[in-house]
Amino acid sequence: MNRRRAILTGTALTAVLVVGGLLVVMRGDPPGGGYDIASLQLAVDPPGYSGIAHLFFRPCPSPADPAEIVAAALDTTPSAVRIEGAHSVCRRRNCAIATVEQADGRSEQIKVTYSAETGALLTIHWPERAAQIPRGRQGLVSPGEARRQAEQLMQRLWADVPVEMKLVASEPTAPVSVDGETRGLYHRFRWEGWMAEDLWTGDQVQVFASGTTGQPYLYSQRIAPVRPRPEEVALCREAVVSAAIEEIRGRLCESARTELAVEITGVRLVLSSPTAPDDGPAWLVAASIEASEPDERPQITQSAIDAMTGEVLR
Repeated sequence: MNRRRAILTGTALTAVLVVGGLLVVMRGDPPGGGYDIASLQLAVDPPGYSGIAHLFFRPCPSPADPAEIVAAALDTTPSAVRIEGAHSVCRRRNCAIATVEQADGRSEQIKVTYSAETGALLTIHWPERAAQIPRGRQGLVSPGEARRQAEQLMQRLWADVPVEMKLVASEPTAPVSVDGETRGLYHRFRWEGWMAEDLWTGDQVQVFASGTTGQPYLYSQRIAPVRPRPEEVALCREAVVSAAIEEIRGRLCESARTELAVEITGVRLVLSSPTAPDDGPAWLVAASIEASEPDERPQITQSAIDAMTGEVLR
């Protein structure tokens, strides 16, 4: 008997699931108002595709107050926030556009996205900061100043998450040299949740900062929704590497006259990956494939593999 569980969100009371090529559509009645589908569990017995389906319901989350979310993100009071518009981006994400009054009397427009289920912050965008253009190279701030402001914002918004964050990317865009130092019109910084060598939590923060003022103009974060322990992962590193090599050869080497050499250049385990079912663990395998022609460069690729089932995710 094959069992398959699908996590569903939203207020629709129709569940759709594909099992063994069979499209199953179920409709259920919730126990009362204010409920939506939490999950569907289906037991199918091939070859007749007979079985039992169960729908499970959960209370609908209370809608979050956009003004309170914006105020918390900017460390101000809701009275200083005027919501200009709010709408749903998708089933799991809402967006609010607001004008925020500063302490000095100035106002600034921002755009915030947040989880429709929990109200958790996802992104902050300051469009006016992004539009600032420096007057000549001397108007550019140093990378250190841009990083200082980015870290200050990240540490404030990330203070309650018990994860060690490691800076994995720090680079200027449109770089220019100013007095022997590389500066940029913009700066990008990315932190990821780190536990040990080649073991990552799946948490991520990314900040884009203005090269004119050093102020962040785009902030995004992903707090891992699940935190499995490494020992709960079903597939070991060796099994994943073998599966990745086979998948890569099948995907990239099928047109070559001879079998190309695949060199594994990196393997890491992400305990909560957005590419995995239910945001579960995934192995990321990076590889270099030798060129099929003498004048070509090696191909660089990466495979994501479900750490529980071995299914190739991308």
